[in-house]
Amino acid sequence: MLVRSVLASQAAESFSVQQHEIIRPGTKVGYFEENRGQADGRVRYLTRGGNSEMFLTTTGAVYIVRESLADDSDQNISGKTDVSLHNQHRHSVTNNQKAVAVYSKWVGANPNANFVALEQLEHRTNYFIGSDPINWQVEIPNYGRVMAENIYDGIDAIWRDKEAKGAQFDFVVRPNAAPSQIEWEIEGAENVEIDSAGNLAIETAFGQIEHASPSFYFVGDGYDEGVRGSFSVRRVASRNQPSSAAFRVTFDGYAQGALQTPEIGRSANFSELSYSTFIGGNGTDDGQSIAVDSSGSTYIVGATRSTQNPFPTSPGVFDTTHNGGSDAFVTKLNPSGSALIYSTFLGSQGSDSGSGIAIDSTGNAYLTGFTSGANFPTTPRSL
Repeated sequence: MLVRSVLASQAAESFSVQQHEIIRPGTKVGYFEENRGQADGRVRYLTRGGNSEMFLTTTGAVYIVRESLADDSDQNISGKTDVSLHNQHRHSVTNNQKAVAVYSKWVGANPNANFVALEQLEHRTNYFIGSDPINWQVEIPNYGRVMAENIYDGIDAIWRDKEAKGAQFDFVVRPNAAPSQIEWEIEGAENVEIDSAGNLAIETAFGQIEHASPSFYFVGDGYDEGVRGSFSVRRVASRNQPSSAAFRVTFDGYAQGALQTPEIGRSANFSELSYSTFIGGNGTDDGQSIAVDSSGSTYIVGATRSTQNPFPTSPGVFDTTHNGGSDAFVTKLNPSGSALIYSTFLGSQGSDSGSGIAIDSTGNAYLTGFTSGANFPTTPRSL
């Protein structure tokens, strides 16, 4: 479950191409998290949004595209995704949801490129995953741009969020450097082609990743408007799985200067984000309602099916043990979203879910919800 505190937002756009959803990693997020253990150790930075994630590594980018479920939402994002870079392209994200991994690898790039985070943002990301605080990660910094220095000889790659266009990346080409060095190899996709608008369309079982056709810029006092470039794609044998196809992507029409390449758009523009926090366990965790008190503390109610690595609870609360099926939960976060004030289960041996919450002037929480269990906790003299 993902909890975000957002002060302003813009209505989401809708995208469609044929029967496939267009997946634009970074949608509804627009920033890059430093990896401090919330993802595979090979990941340097990551961005999430909707049914997709993008993980930046020293060898390129990994896209995880999850199938859309009827009850899927931005809150149903697994806190830690297993990014297998070689063998397994498909894996379970939850008990019912599947995903596909697409690997966009730099060909002939510098494996020791130095990553530099730029434009640190005020908000932090927190992960309260499981019941053991040792495994929680808090105060993770977020950045507006990430640069891989000298990814090719004389060429830097910069990933950034650019206003309404969302996350995209540029190549900065220094004098006498050859942009012809830049080449991708894409594995794990069902097909890669150039659409009628010149965009790079990467087809997966659960949606289409779309990259806009590149533009090319000259380096001067600033980035002046350049000429429109284009992609070239050819089908090759996969180096890791010879029986599978891979796709090589190069650029045409480039010129010396700063070369802007595929944009990864977003469907909502958040003008100010206070914090972003994951709360959950190993299963499906669903936030249904949220309230904020006069001090800025946040109260969340919902349902959890996390049992093996349970939903986080705090000492001394009403119930620290999952009761079976789905349990309702109530969680209170401090105003910065960096600590649990309290978190408790509220459930029976059946299915339980909290659907609404209200807070009075003294901080007491009032809940509504659903239960199918005869042993749901009640109090004396209640109806």
